[in-house]
Amino acid sequence: MKEYAAIIVGGGASGMFCALRLAESGVKDVLLLERNDRLGRKLSATGNGQGNVTNTAMSAEHYFSGDAGRVASVLARFGAEDLIGALSALGGIFLPDAVGRVYPASRQAASVTDLLRFALEGRVEVRTGVRVLSARRDGALFSVRAEGGKEFRGRALVLACGGKAAPHFGTDGSGYGLARAFGHTVTPLRPSLVQLKTEQTYIRGLKGVRADCAVRLLPGAAEAKGMPASKGDICLRGDILFTDYGISGPPVMSLSSLVTRRLAAGPVTLFLDLAPDLAEERLLRLLSGRKQARSDKTLEVFLVGFFPKRVGQCALKAAGILPLSRTAGSLSPRELEALAFAASRLLELGALDVYTTPGTMKKGRPGHVLTVLCPPDKEKELAQQILKQTTTNGLRVRHCGKYFLHPGSRLVESQWGPVRIKTAQGSGIEHEKPEYEDVARLAREQGLSYQTVLNDILHKM
Repeated sequence: MKEYAAIIVGGGASGMFCALRLAESGVKDVLLLERNDRLGRKLSATGNGQGNVTNTAMSAEHYFSGDAGRVASVLARFGAEDLIGALSALGGIFLPDAVGRVYPASRQAASVTDLLRFALEGRVEVRTGVRVLSARRDGALFSVRAEGGKEFRGRALVLACGGKAAPHFGTDGSGYGLARAFGHTVTPLRPSLVQLKTEQTYIRGLKGVRADCAVRLLPGAAEAKGMPASKGDICLRGDILFTDYGISGPPVMSLSSLVTRRLAAGPVTLFLDLAPDLAEERLLRLLSGRKQARSDKTLEVFLVGFFPKRVGQCALKAAGILPLSRTAGSLSPRELEALAFAASRLLELGALDVYTTPGTMKKGRPGHVLTVLCPPDKEKELAQQILKQTTTNGLRVRHCGKYFLHPGSRLVESQWGPVRIKTAQGSGIEHEKPEYEDVARLAREQGLSYQTVLNDILHKM
């Protein structure tokens, strides 16, 4: 059996880079094992397929880590300039965008994969389609066992198996088991660099809309929206993408690891500032002036120019200001303030939905009917808040039921890769729909139209 100088398990970005560095240092007989049929599958999809390899502002302060000193030490030895220099030496051209994100000039992540793959040819032994099952120390050597009874032996072993974020790319968490077998400590696993599923009341109907927002992560749901930042707050700004399940975008991705960590201790609140460049007093003056200038306009277009149209409409609905067919001039300052505060406070306390409808009070006076849907255990608390925050002297309580289909998901394997299928079942009814983001990602990666990929998936569902 051949004895290798080093065996690297995992042919992703770190595994290929490690193999290349060993080869450049003069190490012979390096073996790189990859479970997929080709190297760098996940790398080829990074940055939405465009290959965001680093950032010109990369520094320890931009990492959410429990050991900032170690991060700083690593970056001091090999930082953004070192990485760009190393990739450029392989023949690539890398350029930063307006906010410092560095991409290959081709804007294709596959170009980065190809640079590393070409550099390994003839210098490192690469074996794809090899799934490692176990590894152990055998005297002075490491023994690596793979599917099909294959075994490899080497004087050094590098585990570069990735995490657990993308099973369809091969990073299914199996590397943690290999590490534990050697006595290494594995910290609790939590999702990071992911989209966030959120409560839908405020953002329903915004799927596909982007907005420049400041995103503040609050310690818990009890904090009131709009309060000054406290010690436990973290605020980032950037493009937010609203989805049918919550929110996504660079700031959300960056905060997601902290969100999942804090969820273990209790509820988590995210505060979206839709006008991060405007102080609250100035924003109120502008809105007041707009109300006077557009008194004959409907609320449907009242906030156009401030926010994307649908974002403005959802903001009004979240404040309980309905119907949107009303004119801006029909709203009194007191009514706007009372409804905005009451709706915001009720939703923070756990209401499932809050909305108002125009009504006629005693003696023909115009008024509004405030409707609040809530879980039974929140009934008393929310009733007290309604009596406290509005001018009403009483309210009626009705108990209602709800019919819904149970959500779920499954994977369908297209000819270009797996796609998540959203499912909903119950009462003999079943709905299925391919996940838009998965279909779009495959279309971008393969250079195909969205409909071509979708048709293939629908055919296999």
